[in-house]
Amino acid sequence: MLLKTILLPCVCVCVCVCVCLSISSNLSVLYVSFGLQSLYALGARKFALISIPPIGCMPFELLLSKRRNPNTCVSYINQEARNFNVELLALTVQLQATFRDAHFVYLNIYDVTMDAITHPSKYGIASL
Repeated sequence: MLLKTILLPCVCVCVCVCVCLSISSNLSVLYVSFGLQSLYALGARKFALISIPPIGCMPFELLLSKRRNPNTCVSYINQEARNFNVELLALTVQLQATFRDAHFVYLNIYDVTMDAITHPSKYGIASL
């Protein structure tokens, strides 16, 4: 039981992030759906589906894109993250309707992270 509680959510999150970065968001969400249904078949009943943050604002991506202004995010990467997140939210709603005895929660970290990046003083951050 401890294995299901601790290890499987970690595996699912890792799969989600790796998959979504390498293929289209439609196919990524399909893989996530299959993974969650497999976990459900193993007895899992509580799921937290966490959105992808604005990856295009991460220092590594800014370095790779060789931006002249390091304070601007890579917009096409962030758009892919937003596309994935929209589909992940729809998947959350669909899975909750399908598996009534389970709990599916969507956690939107993209908007909070982007808000902190664009308005750092709101969060007590002097500057980025």
